[in-house]
Amino acid sequence: MKSYFILFLALMTSCAAVKPGLEGQVMWISGNQMPGPAKKPTSGEGVEREVLIYEVLTTEDVMTSNGFITQVNKPLIQTVHTNKHGAFTVKLKPGTYSLLVKEPRGLFANRYDQYNHIQPITVQAGERTKVTLIIDYEAAY
Repeated sequence: MKSYFILFLALMTSCAAVKPGLEGQVMWISGNQMPGPAKKPTSGEGVEREVLIYEVLTTEDVMTSNGFITQVNKPLIQTVHTNKHGAFTVKLKPGTYSLLVKEPRGLFANRYDQYNHIQPITVQAGERTKVTLIIDYEAAY
């Protein structure tokens, strides 16, 4: 009986020590996404990509061309590569970050908040934040 109790305590202790960071997936969506009688929009598919992580960026921190970010005027914090299904995990200190996906024409982001923060993601202490990044510049809605 004692050994079960010790095992239980060990499991509970290891579960409580969650490292803050991100757990996410990068999804690719392209083509006609308009609903219709013979067509349903796709949910996308996971893709291998490089995700660049910066302290939270605003539109004033970057230069763009044709919908892609071509220059970032803040230091890069970390880079993470997704697996073939688009999944990734990364340890990060608590804070707010911008996640940009590297594409052949530049860095891609398609979400902004009311403060012009580019693709903002907040990591809380002791939590693993879940995020889905959608690459949809070749999709029509």
